[in-house]
Amino acid sequence: MRARRLPARLERSGFRDVRFETVFEVKKDTAAGPRVFPVFLALAERA
Repeated sequence: MRARRLPARLERSGFRDVRFETVFEVKKDTAAGPRVFPVFLALAERA
């Protein structure tokens, strides 16, 4: 989905060595029940 396209978009924008790390999780109660949303940090080098 969208998250899979982000590394390619960053590389096309001139970044290299793109990597991601989950740094936190937000837990939220919703009408469909509890959900967990990851918060990530994207790291890269400018090419």
